[in-house]
Amino acid sequence: MFLRFFRGLVSCTPITRRGRRRRRAAVKKSEIDIWHASFPEEIIIEILARLPVKSLLQCKCLCKYLLKLITSPYFVQLQLDRANENNSRIILATVSNKHYSLSSLDYYNQTSSSMANRYKLSLPCELLIVGSCNGLVCLSDYKTIVVICNPATLDYISVPFDLIKKRPAYCNQWFGIGFGHDPHSDKYKVVRVDMYFSSANTGDPGDCDLHVYTLGTKQWRRIEIPCHLAQSFSIPYLNGALHWLRLTDQSRWDHNPQITDDKSIMAFDIRSEKFEEVPKFSSHRQTNERLGVLQGCLSCTKYYGEYADIWLMKQYGVKESWTKLLSICFPSRRSCQIKPLVVRRKGEILLEPMRKSGYVLGRAPRSHLYEYEPISNSLNEYDTGNIRWIDVHAYVESLVTVTSCSCEKTEDEGKYKNGAT
Repeated sequence: MFLRFFRGLVSCTPITRRGRRRRRAAVKKSEIDIWHASFPEEIIIEILARLPVKSLLQCKCLCKYLLKLITSPYFVQLQLDRANENNSRIILATVSNKHYSLSSLDYYNQTSSSMANRYKLSLPCELLIVGSCNGLVCLSDYKTIVVICNPATLDYISVPFDLIKKRPAYCNQWFGIGFGHDPHSDKYKVVRVDMYFSSANTGDPGDCDLHVYTLGTKQWRRIEIPCHLAQSFSIPYLNGALHWLRLTDQSRWDHNPQITDDKSIMAFDIRSEKFEEVPKFSSHRQTNERLGVLQGCLSCTKYYGEYADIWLMKQYGVKESWTKLLSICFPSRRSCQIKPLVVRRKGEILLEPMRKSGYVLGRAPRSHLYEYEPISNSLNEYDTGNIRWIDVHAYVESLVTVTSCSCEKTEDEGKYKNGAT
């Protein structure tokens, strides 16, 4: 009886108010009461927590009991924990006829891009993905604005950069953005690092600014930086901290810094807003490197021209736990600049081919990623089909809402929903 009724819950599709009323009328109150009384709430919660977010949003419309249960902080966290188990979903910033939106693919289970989730959320302009945390996605044009949204629930807020005090004109300037969560206070923060140089001389150490924006405060706060940080437009978040490679004079103009110091990773703790060193494995060969997150571990990809090594820190903060996951050889026709995204159950790794120009707007959209198969030691194209994308990031769907993390309300709130611009 439970499974039959449960299938009915999942199959409901209340899109309009009229559709919701029809569905409520179809499900008799007595039937819901029987279902509720027949099974312990613990079992109901455990099964619901394993449903896709789309189904849970539909179930919320059936009765007050499910609405209260699904929106409770306990259930929201439980669903997030379950979604993180063996999760290998990616989110793509897509473009079609100059219409910018978001879609996601479940690399763990899907074999076809036709099964992609296409979110009914229209972006105001071309935005790149800064990062994703607990189902919230941070995007930016790296010029004027940051947008933080939950594509599954269609809520968002926008954060302007004009609140940051600008420096005088410099010879060269770049900035990177990170997005993270403080689990102790349940606050989400956007971190922006600006680096300024007064000349093109590589001996010029430059100057760094770091600003932090806590959702709900409507202000950027300046934080002191103990050292120079390497150029990174998208900054990986893990274990409550954002991570950079420490800058060297020889690498400050490079998108992929050359680092030789063993202690070259700097972590910015989201809670304390202080920097700490994270030990890195010893490397006697100077090469380009890029930090990331893979399988819940801090990763470091080292590029050697014809191949790349992917290292994982299996135990966070322990230098001896750095382990080389694999080496990937590249055919001459392919670029060796790749970013690991997610891992499938048999060990296949989905990779993003990086552009030499780095993170810039106005790039031609693409329709494929790379997939590395360790058994055959082969690198193949992973077709995203009719999904034309400009940026991609690892992602997990959740019920976490932006409005629950921020007290901000914008005048044009909702204009990105359902394709409205």
